[in-house]
Amino acid sequence: MGGGFDDGKASVANLMLKYNMFLEEYSVEKLKGYYFGTVIDEKWWKKYLRYTFISRGAGKYWQTDEGIHFIRYFTKRSLFIPFDKICDTKISKSHSGRWGQGKPVLNIIWNNEDKHLNSGFIVGSSEKTLVIYKLLKDILKNLSKSNYITPKNRNR
Repeated sequence: MGGGFDDGKASVANLMLKYNMFLEEYSVEKLKGYYFGTVIDEKWWKKYLRYTFISRGAGKYWQTDEGIHFIRYFTKRSLFIPFDKICDTKISKSHSGRWGQGKPVLNIIWNNEDKHLNSGFIVGSSEKTLVIYKLLKDILKNLSKSNYITPKNRNR
């Protein structure tokens, strides 16, 4: 997958299609990964303890047109982060007080219930995590241009 998606002419639908093609290229539906947890206000000691976001662990990552899903092994319900609540993404070496063992950690920064949240993931190999990060950045940039993400949700 090469090429820049930031030429200003790429539509959100086109980016979603390329993102889905990337996921299908590496797996049938879901990529193996690790969920580090979700923290409030980017403070590692302030854990978000709602719904399915409580426990960290290994599982499967996938994406739909509505957002990002991750289901930990031996659980029935996946955690879900809708695209319209995502503000930004970034890469770090650790998350929630845990070291990524040299792999890049994908941070999804989002708002829910008037809280500024940050969820951390490793998705497949380091290369896959970085490609997903770039694609999510491009999707968010195009979503914000189409006013899908409101300025209120974009800036905390």
